[in-house]
Amino acid sequence: MDERQKRLIRLIAVQNKIKAFHEMRHAELVKKAAAARHEAEDAMARKEAPGSLRDIFPDIYEKRIAGALARADQAETETREAAARLAAENARTDIAERAYRSARRHADRQAGERETGETVERALPSHKQR
Repeated sequence: MDERQKRLIRLIAVQNKIKAFHEMRHAELVKKAAAARHEAEDAMARKEAPGSLRDIFPDIYEKRIAGALARADQAETETREAAARLAAENARTDIAERAYRSARRHADRQAGERETGETVERALPSHKQR
């Protein structure tokens, strides 16, 4: 294996780690957005439930709902950004993998040509001796 292939293998390993980080971050943000949406829905349901304290503390319910919706919107924005970063990392990883496969094919092709050349060279001197 030549030096370029070794470097590409190391690059692919790093790219895979970065990609895994971005996948984990994206999943975390999706979970965060879903939790905030669920909290907002829960607060709305409690506000409308019989026996709620909405008449006594209407501002508390509204602030909690608004805060949860704002957190959900922020998390969804961050989720879209994380998805874009993840797509970019996937593309970088694919490029590195293609470069490695290309370098490997090139090295295999060179080895095959070298082997063919050596076979021809070995055959020529024995052919002249006849």
